[in-house]
Amino acid sequence: MHLFKNYPIISYDLHKNNLPLEMMDLTAGFSIKQFLTERQAIYYRHQITPSDTPESIAHNYYDDSRLDWIIILVNVMVDPHWEWPKSQPLLDKYIKNKYGSTAAARETVHQYMQRITDHQVLTDGTIVKEKWINIDLKTYNTVSSTHKKIKTKYEYEDEENEKLREISILDTEFVPEVIAQVRTVFE
Repeated sequence: MHLFKNYPIISYDLHKNNLPLEMMDLTAGFSIKQFLTERQAIYYRHQITPSDTPESIAHNYYDDSRLDWIIILVNVMVDPHWEWPKSQPLLDKYIKNKYGSTAAARETVHQYMQRITDHQVLTDGTIVKEKWINIDLKTYNTVSSTHKKIKTKYEYEDEENEKLREISILDTEFVPEVIAQVRTVFE
């Protein structure tokens, strides 16, 4: 098939039997049907805990850990190894490898920030969160100490890791349709 000649080859344990298969990475060009990506009502939000894996989440929601690929597909993860939140020890190891040590990351400036909006609760109960913008060092040095802060490389990496914790879970009603769509691609 010339249509797939440029797709990368990956090794994937499709049957979860420790016998990985060599196959084309169709996720490089594959997308869920348009209605799945546009209708938020068919998703649940899930906060990943330290003990969660794609397999355990698939088991909890779909009663089948082999449907972990649905978790990965719905959340458009190209490489779950890097796009899944790291445990604290793994995050610290990653930071150490990237910056030399966690101490160095805690001491290195990632960005200078200025608060432009304070946290407020309006009379109608609406909460206005404080808002920060990135600024340069020269501007930082002119801002009042109560309206500025430094974000370290460590804080940045920790925040980026935390952003990965909230994922979408496809409603079980739509799982058979996704499986059918994938089967048409592979058959």
